[in-house]
Amino acid sequence: MPTISLHTRIANFIRWIRPDPDTADDARSQRDDVRDRIRAKAEADGLTVRSTPNSGSFAKATGLRRHMLGGAEHEGQDIDCPFVLSHKDDDGNLLTELLTRFDGYAKQCYPDTPRDVTKSSVRLRFVAAKRNFDLVPLLAVEGTDDEQILLRPNGERRRTSVQKHVEFTKTRTARSKALGGPVAFNDGVRLVKWWREYQVTQSRILDEVPTFLVDLLCAKAFDEVSVQAK
Repeated sequence: MPTISLHTRIANFIRWIRPDPDTADDARSQRDDVRDRIRAKAEADGLTVRSTPNSGSFAKATGLRRHMLGGAEHEGQDIDCPFVLSHKDDDGNLLTELLTRFDGYAKQCYPDTPRDVTKSSVRLRFVAAKRNFDLVPLLAVEGTDDEQILLRPNGERRRTSVQKHVEFTKTRTARSKALGGPVAFNDGVRLVKWWREYQVTQSRILDEVPTFLVDLLCAKAFDEVSVQAK
């Protein structure tokens, strides 16, 4: 039997954890349908939806198809759906809490779909499609088109930018592919995310590590040492 090189093993493993590219169009279509339905409910409720930018691992091409959950292989994909809103509703009332509203919109649109409220989103779990959609309500930052305010249930207000987060990853992915190394930047992020999931759920030696921290650590490594050419 021929010896399989380390590079080949890594490349095969990346293909295994990467979402199936043949499902990308269907995932995009389902995301757009979710966005349209929730947006319609929000606007009917008196909210002004400024934009619904692409965000998260689906937009950055860093998502996982498979990772270890407990002792079982879990197949699925998480797709973010941000909704950037004006600070006031149609009656002039300031918006101070959004997750309860969006949980209600999700229940109206998808009454039979399981859902959870996280610290910053409402997660719709489409089990048959093996996809989760995170509805993320945000407030627009006046004077800019690419910054938002994330409201947490505890009253915390966090300034962020979904567009800059995506650009942060995509520019490094493009640079790494131009160098012709064996692992592109976004696939390096996938590998670390899979390792994180394994350590959290299987080995149980780590608490939950935020995805953005994974992005930052991978970017630091790439910016300092780049990737080796083939």
